[in-house]
Amino acid sequence: MWATSENILSGEIIENLLCRADYLISSNKGDQHVFVDKDFFSNNGNKSRNLDVLNSIHQSVWPKISEQLAYKEPVIDHAVLLFKKPGGVETEWHQDRAYWATRDEKASIISVWIALEDITEERGALNLVKSNEVDMPSISDFNNGSLMDHELIEDKKGGFPLLIKSELIPEIESDVEIINLKRGSAVIFDSFEPHMSRENISNTPRLAMKIAYSEREDKDYFLISASDLGTK
Repeated sequence: MWATSENILSGEIIENLLCRADYLISSNKGDQHVFVDKDFFSNNGNKSRNLDVLNSIHQSVWPKISEQLAYKEPVIDHAVLLFKKPGGVETEWHQDRAYWATRDEKASIISVWIALEDITEERGALNLVKSNEVDMPSISDFNNGSLMDHELIEDKKGGFPLLIKSELIPEIESDVEIINLKRGSAVIFDSFEPHMSRENISNTPRLAMKIAYSEREDKDYFLISASDLGTK
């Protein structure tokens, strides 16, 4: 399931984030289709990075979604930048649950995918299953879906080698919604939502990010607890 939320981040927060991440935006590494610094948001002792920016993002996002989520002890499971370079290939159909099943046994992770600029199909927009859209109050029912059959395809350029089996794709693509997002808006989806993103056919990087929340219980790893960022 998925829902959208407008104006989840202010222009000021976005500008601060993009200023910090300029080294990625201007990167010309030809072998990367999505420029991702997995440690851009880090909480690793003396090597912690950009937690002040993460806190400002969290303080803006969390009040808009927390009332619908029944987390007893919420944590930020992970947060990443998703800058798709010009010509960056499509990320093919998959469910995050296929990657997270062993580290999120009770399926509690939800993703908040945020546009840091206006994002359209030409710039590599997300595609989701149209009939799975719900309104914001219904996100309390997230993570009650099922896992589709996936197959491992080695050396896949889109960065996600574990993909929904090809014979299942036609049915998914008969019910597709292309998610055009205004700057600062977001799509919120659970770990069972099939999704993909198109090739970036524009001449500049597509600028987006994701912040993912989950329940702390039984977690061996997470980025930082919500309480440590000032949210009880």
